[in-house]
Amino acid sequence: MAQEVADRAMQIFGGMGVCQDAMIPEVFTIVRFCRIADGPDEVHMFQLGTLTARELTT
Repeated sequence: MAQEVADRAMQIFGGMGVCQDAMIPEVFTIVRFCRIADGPDEVHMFQLGTLTARELTT
């Protein structure tokens, strides 16, 4: 969700959205880094499925 908001802000502000004087590029970079550092969505889905299967069999 944060990635979508940062992307939308860049689109709305146009050229100013990519200017280093604005805060938008910094926010976009931080949000993107957090997505990468957190790991791929597929890994989270696999872990969630594994935990759910364990709960159902217990």
